[in-house]
Amino acid sequence: MKTIIESYNQRQLDILDILYSKKDWTTIKNIATVLNVTEQTINNDLKKIADIGQENFIIETSLKLGISVPELDAQTLTSLKSSILKNATSIKFILSIFNNPYENLNFHADKLYTSRSTLHRYLGTLNTKLDRYNLSILQDNGGLFLFSENESDLRRFLSILLNETFDFNNKNFIDPDLLIYIEQRIQKMITNSNFINTNDHIIYLQNLYFVSLIRNSQNFSLPSITFNFNYQLDKHDFKEKELSANSMTLPSTTLINAEITNSTLIDIENFIFSNSLTHTSTLDEENNLQIIDGFISDIFTKNNMKPNEERVTFFISSINKLFFNKINSVIPNFLIIDPYQTFATEVKRNYPDIFRLTLQYINHLEANIHAELHSNINEIIHTLFISFPEIMDISYKGNVSIISSHSAEHANFLKKLVCNRIDINTNFSHFITSMSEQDFQLPKQTKLIITNSINIYQNEANAILVSDYPSNKELSDVKVKLKECCVYRNEI
Repeated sequence: MKTIIESYNQRQLDILDILYSKKDWTTIKNIATVLNVTEQTINNDLKKIADIGQENFIIETSLKLGISVPELDAQTLTSLKSSILKNATSIKFILSIFNNPYENLNFHADKLYTSRSTLHRYLGTLNTKLDRYNLSILQDNGGLFLFSENESDLRRFLSILLNETFDFNNKNFIDPDLLIYIEQRIQKMITNSNFINTNDHIIYLQNLYFVSLIRNSQNFSLPSITFNFNYQLDKHDFKEKELSANSMTLPSTTLINAEITNSTLIDIENFIFSNSLTHTSTLDEENNLQIIDGFISDIFTKNNMKPNEERVTFFISSINKLFFNKINSVIPNFLIIDPYQTFATEVKRNYPDIFRLTLQYINHLEANIHAELHSNINEIIHTLFISFPEIMDISYKGNVSIISSHSAEHANFLKKLVCNRIDINTNFSHFITSMSEQDFQLPKQTKLIITNSINIYQNEANAILVSDYPSNKELSDVKVKLKECCVYRNEI
């Protein structure tokens, strides 16, 4: 849903993605070429991002290399993107209408510190953009309100939008006491049902509960739902038959502007519960399940491991839910900010074989189910790794030995120097052994030897020669060799 925001806001998000993906230096010219705008436009956008990010967005410049943002990690990237959304007029306008239905343009203009004519222009543009999701902003006697033929889609849309706008943390937009209440209710549903839900989906259900409380208090009714299960609130959960915004059971909030009755809460919770279910879909057909099983088997068999069957069920259930939402709702799993993008980027860097294998199997699934899944590659990658965290510890193709002609102490010094100067991941350092030439005995599956011994260098085909205190050039050569022939994943 990138088009819902202004083009310059979208461009700022794209600039951040480029800077994060480079992880090093790039040039204004290169960014301008990728985004098909002028270099001056990129400079102006960078200044605006810096104003928003302040100490979280510090640009380093070099006449030879260009620009770099060394502190732009995944968390900072997500926070900066959310800040850009918070400042986007279109997002502020939608959320203002959500919080204040049936108010006129003058009211919202005052709230957003802008002019009525500006919002009037946005109104037509937003309706065109929202139409692709079967959503619209309607007027009733001059008052504006959000509308959809399917109220469920609208609530899903708002739940996801709030999450992305407020840094994927509902503590930033739900009153603390109300959030505790919602968390307890969602947890009770999940515990009672024994359905499998990821943490991300649980947060989505919490947001959906919050949005539903507000929409119901504003007299927007939920559609009737046909259930294939039996679930209702236990009577002892509530102290009164009729609950209001001031009830001790349902904490008060200024956004809930009408009484919430016990009957309404039951309707809301049945609606939330239906969203927690794992639905059947064409992914459950035998040939598609065989593709998914083959995918998991390939990953584990190649590394002499066996997957936990409960985790296999969890993975299939999660993918099924993703696919069901994709084919049954016009609202995607994310709207503007892909929460799994940075994770998938790191997987692509560090586990390229697994990333390629995932793409290969997605192609198989797409051909079988006749539906597009590549736009969900990041989420599928994320689901894979949270389902099978053990694959993050898959062994490297081979070990590295550092051998000193002087002593074991000097060999250990060389190991520390190599690890520190090349900034090798801590996990990878476990695959590096150090020893003196006198104790020379190669571990099994050794793929590279780093040594200052001319004798070993001349007699071992996979050896690289370094000095007693390797220079930057020598360390650079070591890094290349490590990347070329040693590791299963691109850790360096």
